[in-house]
Amino acid sequence: MQNLTKTFTDWVRKQPADKEYDYYDVKECALAQFGRSLGYPNAFGVDTHFHKNTTANVVECVHVLPRMHSNIIGTVPHTFGALAERLADVGL
Repeated sequence: MQNLTKTFTDWVRKQPADKEYDYYDVKECALAQFGRSLGYPNAFGVDTHFHKNTTANVVECVHVLPRMHSNIIGTVPHTFGALAERLADVGL
């Protein structure tokens, strides 16, 4: 998971700082957008991970952040610049 956490952090930092993400929409939250950037078009975000649909009936969970950081993405403001700062504040 550590490499995926770094990949996520790097990806967040490359997004426009003022671009907003919809934390309350599992299809448009930061983790879902990250999942799609990795090639999972049906990714949806939940807490500290995203789910990718591998078949119609199977959903695979992809952990991105340690559970102890579950509040980082949900804290306002919901912009990628603010998220990058929060990730840096906890050493990610």
